[in-house]
Amino acid sequence: MWIAPGVHADFDREGRLIGIAVLDASERLGQILSLEVSLALLPA
Repeated sequence: MWIAPGVHADFDREGRLIGIAVLDASERLGQILSLEVSLALLPA
């Protein structure tokens, strides 16, 4: 799933996030040392 230019997310069959890929991360992030992500917790 496309999230932003050069950022993709992978989900399992239940819709849970299992991975995030940042294409050309060193070029896109430069000197940024952190990435902030907000996730909503789903009931078990």
